[in-house]
Parts: sequence; structure tokens; C-alpha cells
Amino acid sequence: MSTKSKFISPVCTEHPSLAYRGNGIYIYDDRGKKYLDGSSGAMTVNLGHNNPEITQAIKEQLDLLTFSYRSQFTNQPLEELCKEIASLTPGDLMYVSLANSGS
Repeated sequence: MSTKSKFISPVCTEHPSLAYRGNGIYIYDDRGKKYLDGSSGAMTVNLGHNNPEITQAIKEQLDLLTFSYRSQFTNQPLEELCKEIASLTPGDLMYVSLANSGS
């Protein structure tokens, strides 16, 4: 990395490596060192980095709509996901509210 990073790491004793790319279960830093990715978000890369099927689905969605705020709009992928989740829940749990973290 050519410039000094302005990022404050949650691990204050050291500055983390610069992740450059991912492939399958690995992350590669900007120097080419390979790391087994055991800490990525469970929903983010559970099918691996650079998964062609996931990448294609993301590209198709980006061609249609990149983002819509949930307090102002719904969208087709959101509706489909909520319907699927609701179909899996027991009893009268028929509605779904999504959030972007577990906090």
C-alpha cells in the first residue's frame, strides 16, 4: 500500500493486511499471500469468494436496481426472500422484517 492508511482497526496492536481479492475459501492480500477466510460474514461469502453463479446473479440485479431504502420502497428480490422465509416459519409467523446486521 503506497499511502498511509486512515483506517482504525478494531485490533489496535497492529494494522491488518490489505485484502485485495478473494477466490473460493481464500482471501489474498496485496502482496499475494493467501489466507483461509474463516471470518467473513455468514451470509456474505458462505458459498465462496468469486462464485460465478453468485457473481452473475449480482450483476443481473445491479443492471435492474442497485439499492432501494426499505422504508420507502419494496422490491422483487425482497418480496421473494420474505415470502420464502415466511413459508419456512412455524405457526402464524407470516411476516418478515429484515435488517443488515445482528445488532
